[in-house]
Amino acid sequence: MNRSQWGIVWVLLVVTLGVPVPRTWAGTYRLIAVVPVPGQRLSSFDISWVDPDARRYYLADRSNKAIDVINTQSNRFVEQIIPAPPNNFQGPLTGSKGGPNGVLAIHSLKELWVGDGDSTVKVVDLTTDTVVATIDTGGVKRADELAFDATDQLIIVANDADPSCPADGRIGPFFTFISTQTLTVKGYLCYPAATDGLEQTVWDPATNLFYAAIPATATNLGGEIAVIDPVTMTVKGTPFGVTRCNPHGLALGPGQQLLLGCSSAALDSTHPAQTLIIDKTTGVPLATITPLGGSDEVWFNPGDNHYYLAASSMTSNGLALGSGSPPATLTPVLGIIDAGDSTTPPSLIDKVPTAVGAHSVAADPHTNHIYVPFGAGAVAVYALD
Repeated sequence: MNRSQWGIVWVLLVVTLGVPVPRTWAGTYRLIAVVPVPGQRLSSFDISWVDPDARRYYLADRSNKAIDVINTQSNRFVEQIIPAPPNNFQGPLTGSKGGPNGVLAIHSLKELWVGDGDSTVKVVDLTTDTVVATIDTGGVKRADELAFDATDQLIIVANDADPSCPADGRIGPFFTFISTQTLTVKGYLCYPAATDGLEQTVWDPATNLFYAAIPATATNLGGEIAVIDPVTMTVKGTPFGVTRCNPHGLALGPGQQLLLGCSSAALDSTHPAQTLIIDKTTGVPLATITPLGGSDEVWFNPGDNHYYLAASSMTSNGLALGSGSPPATLTPVLGIIDAGDSTTPPSLIDKVPTAVGAHSVAADPHTNHIYVPFGAGAVAVYALD
């Protein structure tokens, strides 16, 4: 893209998104496209997902009670999946009852699984764009983020905001396990130790285990990673405790790497923001990336061996807002980390300015394009310069 073309795109970002975006930045990544989303402004959205086989990007769009779909080959908007009542998404409701929330595509089944605000998981047939199952997880608030165990054909969904667990009535959030074959709930894992909800989960085909980001517990104030056996539906061993992280995002990287996207709760007035990479089998820290934090969704892209972090709560100096001299201001970024290899440790390679509320990210491994939705009504696409 030449300088004049970049100027046109920059103007489009400012006009379309209504937020200031720098014309240039010191780094290797740049904006290459802006994909407008029709309907209401994206004042409320959640997790995004790329299906690399279908070449589709999916965004949980609460503002429009929809799933927004973008073609990742052409970077063009395709459609909005808006189910009809009574299977409609809940929309931008308050009190942890809004939805859609978590979303993932199972390409082999041609299905999209979506956590919704009424404690249901909705299964969308992608050949017809219709909801073929609405599965009640037994709670009273939202079903949130999901992961898929391809070996056992099992979905885990975090019921992060519920006051009690349907399995035994204990106070606290819980995980629900759903069979993708029978479309029924197979069991629950109550997590009463969690004091700040439950966040992103991932499944590891190498170990056949789920990993779940727990922002905080009474034992681990800085958060922990629970290792969950999908067969027994129980926590395996003792969770890996971490400090000054309060993980929200979680991404499975190469080798033994598990990246933790440390959230805004981890920003304090003394220590700079950080991102942690731990050994998934032992919990031992492998790398600490700083200053980069305030992250929500994170993503590993095998196409370029990079992690991408939607660090929407990052600040100018990595400290809590108002801390330091000059005082820290809000500076949301797309954080980019090279995962390294057996001889090179992970390292921070770029922080690209985004916008307030840009807390969702996903990447296509074919093109290595990165997708970040903005609240003003568009999805920005970034790529290596």
